[in-house]
Amino acid sequence: MYAIEKIQKEIKEELSKILNINEEEIMINFFTNFGDFSVPLFKISKSKNISLNELEKILKEKIKIDFFDKITFDNGYMNFYLNFDNFSNLVFEDFKRLKEKYGEMNIGKGKRIIIDYSSPNIGKPLGISHLRSTIIGDSLYRIFKFLGYKVIRINHLGDWGLQYGQLIYAYKHWLNKKNFEKNPVKELLRLYVKFNKELKQNPSLNEEAKKIFARLEKGDKELIKIWNVLRKISLKEFKKIYKLLGISFDYYFGESFFVKEAKKIIEEAKNKGIAKEKDGMVFIELNNLIPLIIQKSDESTLYATRDLAAAKYRLKRWKPEKILYVVGNDQKLYFEQLFSALKILGYDCDYQHVNFGLILFKGKLSTRKGKIIFLEEIIKKAIEKAKGLIKTDLKEKEKIAKKIGIGAIKFNDLSQNREKDVEFSFEKILNMFGRSCPYLQYTYVRANSVLKKVKKIKYVKPEFKEKEEIELIKRISLFPEIIKESAKNYQPYLIANYLYDLSKDFHKFYETLPILKSKEKDSRLLLVKFTSIVIKNGLYLLGIDTVDRM
Repeated sequence: MYAIEKIQKEIKEELSKILNINEEEIMINFFTNFGDFSVPLFKISKSKNISLNELEKILKEKIKIDFFDKITFDNGYMNFYLNFDNFSNLVFEDFKRLKEKYGEMNIGKGKRIIIDYSSPNIGKPLGISHLRSTIIGDSLYRIFKFLGYKVIRINHLGDWGLQYGQLIYAYKHWLNKKNFEKNPVKELLRLYVKFNKELKQNPSLNEEAKKIFARLEKGDKELIKIWNVLRKISLKEFKKIYKLLGISFDYYFGESFFVKEAKKIIEEAKNKGIAKEKDGMVFIELNNLIPLIIQKSDESTLYATRDLAAAKYRLKRWKPEKILYVVGNDQKLYFEQLFSALKILGYDCDYQHVNFGLILFKGKLSTRKGKIIFLEEIIKKAIEKAKGLIKTDLKEKEKIAKKIGIGAIKFNDLSQNREKDVEFSFEKILNMFGRSCPYLQYTYVRANSVLKKVKKIKYVKPEFKEKEEIELIKRISLFPEIIKESAKNYQPYLIANYLYDLSKDFHKFYETLPILKSKEKDSRLLLVKFTSIVIKNGLYLLGIDTVDRM
């Protein structure tokens, strides 16, 4: 249990005992303008049916809690003011016990979470539109793992459906073998774009594509062979980009994996009397929602059917506490339908649609055919521009630039509320002195440059008096609470913004107070060390590497 949690627990236990109420009824804010810990008394007053004045009188007479210099009552709030010697010692004990693992918890021990993220369609390169799902999902994986959960990472590839009937048609009729051998993904993109262009002139092409997909679903050997080629090429390309981003998955289960089970879901829904049929189409009626279609009139499945089958498979195999689907805002209605259908079918779980907005790209960048901004192109350009921030020698420059460039891309996304659209510009993400990843990486470098000047750091009992010391230790102590809040809301931006505030506090401390030549050298060095640990762990939770030099 960390320092803030210990203090909150003691406050709740004491108030619960005095007032004979459940601890859940007691809300505690910390580090507000009114006190270091603050308890609103309005609801308690109402539930006890006594006035605020009477409630305050009872508490003044009976409250006895360590850690605090004083307790005040103001406008319906009970405010606690810390004794910072005692508080700092609590925080230091946490670090002494955990050291580099500060922030880790075991609240998820014995529990499983499945995260479904990235999920690109085969036959196309990864574009910038795939970025958000990929890095938000990866960050959530790291956060929940840090909290002690067993996390299963699934990349649910879009590798089945009508569009593959379209792509196979284009492959059979318009493939340029020479271009395909040279750059298969680019050639597949050309084919996809060509089909859609031809479709406008000749709508009957879609009927041909439907026939191809129907044959594919029935196991046509020739079509399955072509489909396997497309899938293998795409997966190889995806894995190359994931490796560059430092992201991996436990399973690549595409929609195709669930085709047989999807057909069983249709039969199951019929047998349970849940599904209805009309003109060969099968659908599930939902409460207050549009019905979910699970079979088309030509008897082929839809991605909704395959999603139902995938959820059933996951529940049976892993028995998770919850399943997170990291997918854009535009799929909100669909996931409401999907989750509702799963519950009606009897496959209940804590399903969560972790939705996010668009990336709005600013600045000049060449686009390829199909109007796709290639993710690999963005990454390489960010790495190249990051070299301009590095003063170190050429040998290390490429390695450091890679960490800064990729970190900058990730931080720009993860430092903002995922539900909102994100603006992207290289000038913003690589700003050394703004709310950016290079600023945080520079803070880490600055802290470590101090630590490198001493042989050994002593764990001493701290006695902080200066404002900058107190503000920094308060900020450091918040890290475990921020992680829990980030997991609760599926919002990595809470960690990102916390790290930015921590970096600002550290720079004030560093620039205002002497460290190595002060009487308080040992305790101030510990503050530097703790800042370094928290920044490194916080950046890890965002999927970002620290650097030793810049």
